[in-house]
Amino acid sequence: MIEAVGEAYWPSYFATIDRLLAPGGKVSIQAITMAHERVLATKQSFSWIQKYISPGGIIPSLQSIDETLATHTTLRVTERRELGAHYARTLHLWHDRFNEQWPRVHQLGFDETFRRMWEFYLAYCEAGFAVGHLGVSQLQMTREPPGFVRTDATAGNTFPMPFIIDADTAGRAICDGLERERTEIVFPVRMAILMKAARLVPVTLLSALWSRVAPAGGT
Repeated sequence: MIEAVGEAYWPSYFATIDRLLAPGGKVSIQAITMAHERVLATKQSFSWIQKYISPGGIIPSLQSIDETLATHTTLRVTERRELGAHYARTLHLWHDRFNEQWPRVHQLGFDETFRRMWEFYLAYCEAGFAVGHLGVSQLQMTREPPGFVRTDATAGNTFPMPFIIDADTAGRAICDGLERERTEIVFPVRMAILMKAARLVPVTLLSALWSRVAPAGGT
């Protein structure tokens, strides 16, 4: 339910996922989304949804998610699946089932005010998905591993690959970490420190730091 988190807490939300995920690990979330320009236009508003459904929440855009990941984490979106059209149909079915079961719901103590609010909410959301104002995205995010391991696949690369190490060195680091029962295994150490620092410093400072610690020639 990232749409209920609130923009101010997106960095903490994604940074926590990043911290708990193993290097190279994958995690998936499902998010209700809308176009980025709508996020910018409505972020300071106070809508019916914010008042009654998700106080303090805001629906993100795919762009805002990508920007938050790039600025505050080592996560990157590696797969995406769009379900907006299916969600419109789902909400329509929820609306039908709610009305069919209203006598039972009413017996639980819910009044006509609640019924009208819930019907409005379901119809409101169904319309948003049906016309494409809202979307639903299943996002797979991958935590980029700290550094590179030299393999046949990297042999022909012409671009710089800072901190690249051989497979034996990587294997020893993994075995050492397992023997010590570490909850996190990172290598090379300088690269790991730099990646953690990247979550806390401005991009300009990070670039300057990178130029000082990255080995010359990309090795």
